[in-house]
Amino acid sequence: MHDESVWAERALRAGAKGYIMKDEASDSVITALRTIRDGSIHVSEAMMTQLLSSFQENPQCRGAGTVDLLTDRELQVFRLIGAGLATREIAQQLNLGIKTIGTYRDRIRQKLNLKSGAELTRQAVLWTENQCISR
Repeated sequence: MHDESVWAERALRAGAKGYIMKDEASDSVITALRTIRDGSIHVSEAMMTQLLSSFQENPQCRGAGTVDLLTDRELQVFRLIGAGLATREIAQQLNLGIKTIGTYRDRIRQKLNLKSGAELTRQAVLWTENQCISR
């Protein structure tokens, strides 16, 4: 659900009329296409619940809206940091160089106005654990 909540909201903000996970049954894809064709927006029921719930304040998600400032790749790195991966592991998983991940970490810290790598890690873990979606 966390992947869907992050990427679906980003897609909708970018102008998409719907979002469906790739592992959905073909019947769901057809339903989604018909919904969009008829002029409505399509997301899963779980995603709709998540979006509606995001209107209520969650004090543990302080600053979650700032992740809107991150590019898709920066958000991906941020999530992997929050999942507890080290720089080297992130580099291997994304097939990027260690220095490139270091650059992403620096950019994320600047965009989120974080003072240290430890603060970056703490915020990434909190964001990941609470599945805060950007608002």
